Amino acid sequence: MLLAFFYGNIGSSFLDANRFDSALFYGQKALHYFTTIPVHERKFEAGFHSSIGDVYAKMGDTDLARKQYETAVIVALKQNNTATAGYNYLELAKIYKSLRRHDSGL
Repeated sequence: MLLAFFYGNIGSSFLDANRFDSALFYGQKALHYFTTIPVHERKFEAGFHSSIGDVYAKMGDTDLARKQYETAVIVALKQNNTATAGYNYLELAKIYKSLRRHDSGL
């Protein structure tokens, strides 16, 4: 699991530098490592979906960002990670607001 956090941090650094392809690569690589550990140890998996959603959002791909945020909510709620679920609900609301689909956020 340590490698997942390592790659996630690298991805975040690339996102901060607006190097989206590299940020996406390392975010997906981090997420891959979560598939190799038991489900009960995946408490922070949703955060990596969030990070990938953040990359897509900064790239302007709201559809892929929305999908990642929705996945993050599902995973977070399964893991009883309400803080991460809340963050992703907020990001979804921002997307729906930008698309003028205010009722979708309800």
